[in-house]
This record gives sequence, C-alpha cells and structure tokens, in this order.
Amino acid sequence: MTGKRLPVGGNSIDRAKPLHFSFDGMSVPAFAGDTAASALMANGTSVVGRSFKLHRPRGIFAAGTEEPNALLTLRDGGRQEPNVKATEVEVFDGLVTRSQNRWPGLGLDVMAATGLAAPFLSAGFYYKTFIGPSQKAWMFYERIIRRAAGLGAATLEPDPDRYEHAWAFTDVLVVGSGPAGLASALTMARNGVQVMLLEQEPLPGGHLLQEPGRIDHLPAADWARQAVAELESLGARVMRRTTAWGYYDGNVIAAVERVSDHLPEPLPHPPRPRPRTTRPHRVGPAHGAVQPAPARASTRP
Repeated sequence: MTGKRLPVGGNSIDRAKPLHFSFDGMSVPAFAGDTAASALMANGTSVVGRSFKLHRPRGIFAAGTEEPNALLTLRDGGRQEPNVKATEVEVFDGLVTRSQNRWPGLGLDVMAATGLAAPFLSAGFYYKTFIGPSQKAWMFYERIIRRAAGLGAATLEPDPDRYEHAWAFTDVLVVGSGPAGLASALTMARNGVQVMLLEQEPLPGGHLLQEPGRIDHLPAADWARQAVAELESLGARVMRRTTAWGYYDGNVIAAVERVSDHLPEPLPHPPRPRPRTTRPHRVGPAHGAVQPAPARASTRP
C-alpha cells in the first residue's frame, strides 16, 4: 500500500505542529497526531517490514490494532521496545523507529532468497525434519531457525521506567468512544450513573472524527468533542490511550493505559504504561468495527 499527504483534512493531526522522526535512519516529516503508519504512507513508504518466515516484503495492511505486518522497534537503549504496530505508534519529534526481520536492510534482505524454496517449506516443516540424528540436534538447529524466522529483539540494558497496576470500580464501563459509546455514556451520566469510558486512541470519537455527516445540527467531529466535554463535566471518567484487552467472569475488564509512550521523555513520577483492572456493575461494549484481520492476511509465511 502506498499513499501521499492530502493537502487538507485529518481531524486527528495538527498541521501547525510539524515534526520529524526517523525510520531506519531516514528522517520522516510528520505532524503532531500522526501515527508512524500514517506518516510513512504520506511520505510514500510502501514496505515497512518482512514476513516472519520467508522474508517477503510487507506493507501497511490495516488501520489500528488489527495490523499484522507493520511491526517496528521503537527507541534505543533501555527503552528499546520491539514488535510495536506502526498503526498504534504516536510519533513525536526525535522518535527512533526501525524495521525488523531483515538483513542487511529492508530494501535488500538476503534472507528473502528463502522464498525460492517456498514450495518445500510448508508450515511447521522443521518440527520433525531437524529432530535427528542425535538428541541435541534440535538445540543446534533451533538457534539458526530462530535467527532466520524472528521478530524484533528486546534490549539487554536496564529499563529506566516505572510500572504500576491500578484497580477501579464504577457503575458502568463503556468500551469505545464512537457514536454508540458516547451516546450511551452520555445518557447514563445525565441520569446520575457513575460512568467510565475507555478509548484506545488519543482522541475520543471513533469514526466520528472523520465523518462528514452531522449530529444534532453539529458536524460529527464537533459533536464528539462536545459530548466528551459534557461527560467530563458530569463527573464521568474518560480514559484516553487505554485499550481493553480482556473480559473475564464477574465483569472484570483488563486494560492497559499508555501514560507516557507518546512523550519524548517519560514523566518523572507517573509510570510509562499502567495496566488497569476494572470491576464495573455493568459493561457496555461499543468497540464498533474493531475485529480480527482476515486469516489469510496474517497466516501467510
């Protein structure tokens, strides 16, 4: 997939705040509010990674958490973080990003030659092929296979950041801040119900931020911003950059809040991410169009 920067539009970005980040040592212009994926596409970058086993070129496939291809390594030193989806990376001035699973470079990857043997390399072919002839043979082959078929590498340096776990209780937890989530949260908050709203993006509103229509005689994006302001004035808790990833017995919702990942330097006292466990009386799933990517897009080697 390739693209270019449109001259107008994009409620999620601030064109008055240009910035630069690096991708494989190349400086990439962007705006505040861009993700790594949107900025790379706007600058015509079509290949951002290589496939897991056969090192085929991979571009950006999806728009959010469903992205199976564009996995990057972020930052350097003790804050190096591998396997982050480019569609979820908020860029800031000076951010360092790198592609993964390629050598010596993304454009020319020597391991792409394994594609010539693709007809003979069916899924799981190595599980039985390299067991013999001795008991220790697999331990020898495993190191080679893992280096050829892998993702990003974690850092060995000490992590300088802080981490903590938080618990919360509320009457109703709404997951997702699109039109359904905002409308239901507003209705309950106006009736005195204690509400918590989780939104994985920096700006609540979901597709309303890009919707050309109108709600209550207001542009959809303006209505979303007004709804969030009213929710907060009514005492509702709007959690931005917070992804709900598990729903368990007893109405237990597991989520993670990205507190400082969008900042050049994490804040001195708050943690960088904050795992959250919430036990509401009622849960309102309003996650809209978020769904798993098609199997054929994520299982091809």
